[in-house]
Amino acid sequence: MEVYVKMFQGAVMAASESREWEKAKDEWHIAACRHVDEKTGHCICGHQALNFMYTLKNRVNGHELFPVGSSCVGLLENDDENRTAAAYRALFRLKPAALYNGYDSLKILFSRGLIDLMWRLGVFVPRDDNDFDAYENYIFLREVFSQRKEPREGQKRKVKRLLELVIIPWLEANVIGKDGVDIRIIRDLEVENE
Repeated sequence: MEVYVKMFQGAVMAASESREWEKAKDEWHIAACRHVDEKTGHCICGHQALNFMYTLKNRVNGHELFPVGSSCVGLLENDDENRTAAAYRALFRLKPAALYNGYDSLKILFSRGLIDLMWRLGVFVPRDDNDFDAYENYIFLREVFSQRKEPREGQKRKVKRLLELVIIPWLEANVIGKDGVDIRIIRDLEVENE
């Protein structure tokens, strides 16, 4: 395992501006995720049999590292990036959970991190049933899945409607059945110091 860590740290250091690991690791964030069904992925550290591979982008110089596995993302010791990685994994598991396991499994998958990721990916779109305000659906899901009490029946119906009319169609168009497709976050990915 130590060999994998050294290989990953070496790749990060070679593509970073800083020459100190503690500073270099903070230059990186997740820019994209790729999922493959058959565990055929491999990490830049040499680890094999991955389902999820991330593209890391350097905030300072714009360099990218791919493929990077979840364990190596964890080596960055950045809680935000770990949450983003977990949200990507939940995103890929969302449709099967919604179709086969019902509402209870959604409570486990839906987190603020997943809902925020869906917002950044552009999943929520203006529609006539939300007065053409995509932000309203985003806020609704954050509120429903943040509350401690069981959602009311009307809230459950709206969640189901959002899944059927917005989220699952987006997943089908962008993720499901597209083995090896990159899902990139829609946000400012420009180099900070240009």
